Amino acid sequence: MELRGEDLPSLEWDNTGIQEYPEVWQDDTDTSVARGLDDEMALELDLELELGSRDSRDSTSLRSLEEARPSEREPSAESSTSTVQDGSSASRQGSLTLALSREQSPAADPLTESGYEGMDSSSLLLRTPLSPVAEFPAESGALSSDSAVSGSADRLNGNSCERRANRDSAYWDDGLDTLAARAALESVGEAMDLLQYAQQEWRGTTPRAVTIRQGYEEMATKYHLTHIQRVRGDNYCAVRAALYQLLSKGLPPPNANRCRRLLETAGSWVTAWSFGSRLPYDISTARSGMQDCLNALSSLGEELKGAEGAGRHLRQQWNSDPDLDLRCMEAVKLHMLAAAVQLERDQSALQTVPLFATLLFARDTSATPRDLMANHLNLVGDSGGLEQIEMFLLGHTLGVTLRVIRPGAHAQSDFVTFYPDGESAAGGRPLLTLVAEDDRHYNVAS
Repeated sequence: MELRGEDLPSLEWDNTGIQEYPEVWQDDTDTSVARGLDDEMALELDLELELGSRDSRDSTSLRSLEEARPSEREPSAESSTSTVQDGSSASRQGSLTLALSREQSPAADPLTESGYEGMDSSSLLLRTPLSPVAEFPAESGALSSDSAVSGSADRLNGNSCERRANRDSAYWDDGLDTLAARAALESVGEAMDLLQYAQQEWRGTTPRAVTIRQGYEEMATKYHLTHIQRVRGDNYCAVRAALYQLLSKGLPPPNANRCRRLLETAGSWVTAWSFGSRLPYDISTARSGMQDCLNALSSLGEELKGAEGAGRHLRQQWNSDPDLDLRCMEAVKLHMLAAAVQLERDQSALQTVPLFATLLFARDTSATPRDLMANHLNLVGDSGGLEQIEMFLLGHTLGVTLRVIRPGAHAQSDFVTFYPDGESAAGGRPLLTLVAEDDRHYNVAS
């Protein structure tokens, strides 16, 4: 059937009843906002495209670089075997080599080990400095030879260098313990009961805390030690702990005139002595400063010789006069340098020298007394303490045997170490006992 036009429905609009409204145009503000959004979207799209292309280029460059770079190989078995052989040959040297080959383990969190498990290490209070002794922020590890050399070179050249300090494992948390806070302000603290100290400072339940308490218990039962005295942790602690015991027992310090003669004939290089960057001397006044330090220690030794309560009097002197304390520490270091000068002369003359002296001069950083001064002794009291080999030199210089007990190494071969070694301990030298909880800080045990 054929459709006709009149049969189709009309597609025209029926405007009947439709109300017209005036057109409303957007104002300038809306237009600018819309335009700003459009621009921002366009910018983001451009950035995405740019970053995508850059990542693609970087990936291509990295692949090219990895293909061009030779693969890294594991150390050869021969080098590993050589290292083990070198270490094993050194381990056959008795107590001396045992101390030198001790591995530096990572420092444990002192808050956890000493019983403050719930405290945050980041909330520790800063130490109050004892003028003119400055306290420096601590690092987690001991100084390496490389850092010691670079630090000494910077100081001798007049450049500033980063300073570091020891971290006292048991009482770094100053402010949490009033005894610890007071000890931080004293060169040598009051005598405390050994076992009570161990229970108070190492009351944690970690394996290390338990081991340290066991170590202190053996110190009391086997070695009949009853008291401990905290020593200020300012990088002089080993020197201060040894000298305190020496003088408090009425023993004389090394001879000042002999030290002076050895240093005067050593050469002009001794004027680079830094005095731990603590005392106001420079190269032009170094020799007079050395004389002042040696005289201060000699006078104090004469004053305490045969005196009743020498230890109590010495504590009062050092704690009330920081300048005297510093001069005594530097005097001991000067005596150590003079002893090294004499040992090198004896070795050069083919005379018999202690084994530790051979090892001391075998180090690249202490091949001569001048190197020992620049790279090690100058740093003591400034940015580092004594290393293990230098503990032997300290005992040799003072004419004593230093017995260092490490409670953390209880039931191990290095629980007790002698400086000089065990053979010298039987030679009639006076015996002084030090306690080392982390190999960077020493206290006094009696």
